[in-house]
Amino acid sequence: MEIISSASKTTNGLPIEKRRTYPVLCIVGTNVWRIENEFPTNGKEVWYWDKTNVYESIQITKDDTESRPKSFRSGPVIVPFERAKSNLTVEIIPSPSGHPLGNVGVSIPWTAFCSGTYLKSKGRTIPLPIKPILFEPDSFAYTDRTETFDDELGLPRSVELFTSKSLYESSVKDKRLIRDARVQRARLSPTSPFPDGILKFRYKVVESTNFSGWNFPTRFEYVDYQSDQKGKWRPLSLAVAK
Repeated sequence: MEIISSASKTTNGLPIEKRRTYPVLCIVGTNVWRIENEFPTNGKEVWYWDKTNVYESIQITKDDTESRPKSFRSGPVIVPFERAKSNLTVEIIPSPSGHPLGNVGVSIPWTAFCSGTYLKSKGRTIPLPIKPILFEPDSFAYTDRTETFDDELGLPRSVELFTSKSLYESSVKDKRLIRDARVQRARLSPTSPFPDGILKFRYKVVESTNFSGWNFPTRFEYVDYQSDQKGKWRPLSLAVAK
């Protein structure tokens, strides 16, 4: 996957484009999935769903404390490296419906290859996949318009997420969120500043293939939109995968 971000700006207000590529491996069935990625710049993540819980493990694979600026790192910083590389951290996340409830490194591949069962579940809400879900007050704050492939697996052809004032209020109060300072501040004033129906996120399959009756994307992309200081919604980041 290649992620292209323009969140940073020059002193003149012009966007600064940043690019990053990382590999992903997905193993998928109708009732189980496993995702491996190198989204952390200094480690490897493995995510696995067993129909009840999601298991996340992370292992440090290299010392990047000196090789790149701090602002470009993503992943745990643990020293000394010689001790850290032998450790394996495992976290268990209750998720009967099968969503990883993780960061963008797992959420986007999951959407593309592993989300079919979840999309069929009753009353599901699609969390915003571009940030660590359990730490963001608006993770569950969006209505969706989703089109899926017409097969047993049911992966999405497209997903669009739109702002919703009522869902924002319930998202802020969601018990799955980690109660850090940002979430606590949002709970003091659980009102969205945006009207309903603004497009926040779009995922789209560009090319696909059929394997034994199941359709899989061979190329897909997403765009995340954010309101600027003038109230106009502009692309903040995008990614292309193939």
